[in-house]
Amino acid sequence: MEGSTAATSSRSSHGESELFCGCGIKSPLRVSKSEQNWGRRFYGCVNYKTKLYCGFFVWEDTLIGSKGTESIDLQPSHAELQRTISDLQRINSELQRTNAELQRTNAELQRTNSESQSTNYQFCKQVDEMERRIEGLKFNNKELQEQNKMLKLTISRRNGFFCHLPIMVGILCVVYYLYQVQKNVKCLSLP
Repeated sequence: MEGSTAATSSRSSHGESELFCGCGIKSPLRVSKSEQNWGRRFYGCVNYKTKLYCGFFVWEDTLIGSKGTESIDLQPSHAELQRTISDLQRINSELQRTNAELQRTNAELQRTNSESQSTNYQFCKQVDEMERRIEGLKFNNKELQEQNKMLKLTISRRNGFFCHLPIMVGILCVVYYLYQVQKNVKCLSLP
């Protein structure tokens, strides 16, 4: 169970090796109680099994060489640190570009949303106006239907009158003729 070796190392005043994990906290020397590594000593992050765990873990026996001196330098090299800094700066630049794009997109979406709200408001006003016009037209339609009924009634009365008109004209003609005949008869009978 080899772990991360991202830690710093120093010697205490007693000559013992002191290891600091990635959290910057001194890593205590512990003894394994697992079946596979019973009694084996290791250094590990004090935040093991918490959210703050940095991942640091190293067996003590891997730190000591054949002559009993430290064989692993746990400090990363300057070049490695420079590469990491360069990578982080590149990632930061990409994130800043992405953030700027997202801000532009957000501003554009806000502008579009504002325009849509304005258009929607105008559309709602037009719909309201059309609904008022429809109500007015419905009212006018009812009035026109009433007027139409009245006109039909008037026409049907006149049609009844005009159906009998030829007969009435004929009767008037006969009456007028008889009147004329009677008048002429009176004129002839006078001495």
